[in-house]
Amino acid sequence: MTRIDDLDLAGFTIPELESLRARVDAAIRAKRDAVKRQLREKMEKLAAEEGLTLSDVLATAPPARQTRAKAKPKYANPANPAEVWAGRGKQPAWVKRALAEGRTLADLAI
Repeated sequence: MTRIDDLDLAGFTIPELESLRARVDAAIRAKRDAVKRQLREKMEKLAAEEGLTLSDVLATAPPARQTRAKAKPKYANPANPAEVWAGRGKQPAWVKRALAEGRTLADLAI
Protein backbone atom coordinates (compact mmCIF):
# COMPACT_ATOMS: atom_id res chain seq x y z
CA MET A 1 0.00 0.00 0.00
CA THR A 2 1.38 3.37 -0.99
CA ARG A 3 1.21 6.05 1.67
CA ILE A 4 0.43 9.63 0.73
CA ASP A 5 3.84 10.84 1.89
CA ASP A 6 5.47 8.55 -0.67
CA LEU A 7 3.58 10.00 -3.63
CA ASP A 8 5.46 12.37 -5.90
CA LEU A 9 2.49 14.47 -6.98
CA ALA A 10 4.67 16.70 -9.14
CA GLY A 11 5.20 13.79 -11.52
CA PHE A 12 1.47 13.38 -12.20
CA THR A 13 -0.37 14.96 -15.12
CA ILE A 14 -3.45 17.06 -14.47
CA PRO A 15 -5.83 14.29 -15.64
CA GLU A 16 -4.02 11.81 -13.38
CA LEU A 17 -4.31 14.19 -10.42
CA GLU A 18 -8.01 14.71 -11.15
CA SER A 19 -8.51 10.95 -11.31
CA LEU A 20 -6.63 10.56 -8.03
CA ARG A 21 -8.78 13.27 -6.44
CA ALA A 22 -11.97 11.48 -7.59
CA ARG A 23 -10.70 8.19 -6.13
CA VAL A 24 -9.80 9.90 -2.84
CA ASP A 25 -13.21 11.59 -2.66
CA ALA A 26 -14.92 8.24 -3.31
CA ALA A 27 -12.80 6.56 -0.64
CA ILE A 28 -13.67 9.28 1.88
CA ARG A 29 -17.40 8.91 1.13
CA ALA A 30 -17.18 5.12 1.48
CA LYS A 31 -15.26 5.40 4.77
CA ARG A 32 -17.75 7.94 6.17
CA ASP A 33 -20.68 5.76 5.17
CA ALA A 34 -19.09 2.73 6.85
CA VAL A 35 -18.37 4.66 10.05
CA LYS A 36 -21.90 6.07 10.11
CA ARG A 37 -23.34 2.59 9.64
CA GLN A 38 -21.20 1.20 12.48
CA LEU A 39 -22.12 4.06 14.80
CA ARG A 40 -25.80 3.66 14.00
CA GLU A 41 -25.63 -0.04 14.80
CA LYS A 42 -23.89 0.66 18.11
CA MET A 43 -26.40 3.37 19.01
CA GLU A 44 -29.35 1.11 18.11
CA LYS A 45 -27.89 -1.64 20.29
CA LEU A 46 -27.42 0.73 23.25
CA ALA A 47 -30.94 2.08 22.87
CA ALA A 48 -32.38 -1.46 22.64
CA GLU A 49 -30.60 -2.40 25.87
CA GLU A 50 -32.67 0.33 27.53
CA GLY A 51 -35.88 -0.74 25.82
CA LEU A 52 -35.88 2.15 23.37
CA THR A 53 -35.48 2.64 19.67
CA LEU A 54 -32.99 5.01 18.15
CA SER A 55 -35.93 7.16 17.05
CA ASP A 56 -37.07 7.37 20.68
CA VAL A 57 -33.64 8.62 21.69
CA LEU A 58 -33.17 11.10 18.87
CA ALA A 59 -36.73 12.43 18.68
CA THR A 60 -36.60 15.48 20.87
CA ALA A 61 -38.81 18.47 20.65
CA PRO A 62 -36.98 21.67 19.83
CA PRO A 63 -36.67 23.99 22.79
CA ALA A 64 -39.59 26.34 23.07
CA ARG A 65 -38.68 29.68 21.66
CA GLN A 66 -39.69 32.48 23.89
CA THR A 67 -41.13 35.41 22.06
CA ARG A 68 -41.44 38.82 23.47
CA ALA A 69 -44.83 40.43 23.32
CA LYS A 70 -44.98 43.40 21.01
CA ALA A 71 -44.51 46.49 23.13
CA LYS A 72 -47.15 49.15 23.14
CA PRO A 73 -46.06 52.50 21.74
CA LYS A 74 -44.97 55.03 24.38
CA TYR A 75 -43.94 57.90 22.14
CA ALA A 76 -45.47 59.50 19.07
CA ASN A 77 -44.17 61.99 16.55
CA PRO A 78 -46.07 65.26 17.12
CA ALA A 79 -45.76 66.10 13.42
CA ASN A 80 -47.08 62.69 12.34
CA PRO A 81 -48.92 60.73 15.07
CA ALA A 82 -48.82 57.59 12.91
CA GLU A 83 -45.08 57.37 13.67
CA VAL A 84 -44.74 55.75 17.07
CA TRP A 85 -41.96 54.18 19.11
CA ALA A 86 -42.16 51.79 22.06
CA GLY A 87 -38.90 52.97 23.58
CA ARG A 88 -37.10 49.72 22.68
CA GLY A 89 -34.22 49.43 20.29
CA LYS A 90 -32.73 52.25 18.28
CA GLN A 91 -34.37 55.61 18.43
CA PRO A 92 -36.16 56.47 15.21
CA ALA A 93 -34.90 59.46 13.26
CA TRP A 94 -37.89 61.57 14.29
CA VAL A 95 -37.06 60.97 17.99
CA LYS A 96 -33.44 61.94 17.41
CA ARG A 97 -34.50 65.12 15.60
CA ALA A 98 -36.95 66.07 18.35
CA LEU A 99 -34.32 65.53 21.05
CA ALA A 100 -31.79 67.57 19.03
CA GLU A 101 -34.38 70.38 18.85
CA GLY A 102 -34.50 70.44 22.64
CA ARG A 103 -37.58 68.34 23.32
CA THR A 104 -37.55 65.57 25.89
CA LEU A 105 -38.95 62.07 25.73
CA ALA A 106 -41.64 63.23 28.14
CA ASP A 107 -42.70 65.77 25.48
CA LEU A 108 -43.14 62.89 22.99
CA ALA A 109 -44.97 60.55 25.37
CA ILE A 110 -48.39 59.36 24.34
